[in-house]
Amino acid sequence: MEDFSYEAMSEEQAQQQRFSLLPDGEYHATVERFEGKMSRSGNRMVEFLLHVYDKEGRPHEVTDYIAFTPKMAWKLRHHCESGGMKEAYENRTWRPQLSVGKSFRVLVKTDPGQEIPHDKLKGKPAGSRYSDKNSIEDYLAPKPKSAGAATQNSMQGHPAFEDDIDIPF
Repeated sequence: MEDFSYEAMSEEQAQQQRFSLLPDGEYHATVERFEGKMSRSGNRMVEFLLHVYDKEGRPHEVTDYIAFTPKMAWKLRHHCESGGMKEAYENRTWRPQLSVGKSFRVLVKTDPGQEIPHDKLKGKPAGSRYSDKNSIEDYLAPKPKSAGAATQNSMQGHPAFEDDIDIPF
């Protein structure tokens, strides 16, 4: 049977969580799922749903997109290197499903909310904007492991930190 447990929150707490953003910086993340799509310009791409872990180890959902174009090749390469799939990338055997469940180091940034198009205002005043959101700026190489790091990290044993336990918070 599935676990449908949740934390009951007041309206204020729920809205605060809804709009809470991670500060720009480096984080651990895991890929939870993916979907193949076409970009607005007609290019094949993959949409990843990542759990990006804050300093308390709480997951924040962040969506990332990687298009299969020469201009985005750097991001796909960095994604594969960060997740320990460099060989699969270089052999051209990488597929999005290989990323699911992997641990990554990511650089998160905050994107300002865009103006809502007139046909999507739904009663909001003209000039209204969508909420700011976090995005994945880049995937970072794993940090080299150092002796004794396991005893220094309070996140040891957390699934996002099993492969790379040397990240200080």
